Amino acid sequence: MEYLEHSSEPDAVSRAYELWLQMPQPDAKILPGTSVSVHVDMVAAGLSTIQGYQLPMTVLEAGNQPSEFFVWKHEEGVATKTPVRVDQVNSFGVIVDSGVSQGDILISSSLRKLRDGEAVALMENN
Repeated sequence: MEYLEHSSEPDAVSRAYELWLQMPQPDAKILPGTSVSVHVDMVAAGLSTIQGYQLPMTVLEAGNQPSEFFVWKHEEGVATKTPVRVDQVNSFGVIVDSGVSQGDILISSSLRKLRDGEAVALMENN
């Protein structure tokens, strides 16, 4: 799809913007003016305004409450269970906006078996 233009003001009722896209005609003919739903992965498109860290789902552990999530950090040879706030779920995993910082080492294996303060060792990549 190719972006053509968008409205500069939101609709007064829906607060939505109109967006015009162009695409090649598929084998099954689509008539001009046909309404469609388009889902855009804002992160993949480079349009996300969310500030946070993109993490794979494999490092995320769900808590007992709705919207409660944790990651396990490797800190000085031990596993540390750390709460995080998930801001967005996308096709690449999740974006968290609290609980992790640049340079954190996150554990992604055997999360359910870990205990806070348990000694862990890093695996070497060959």
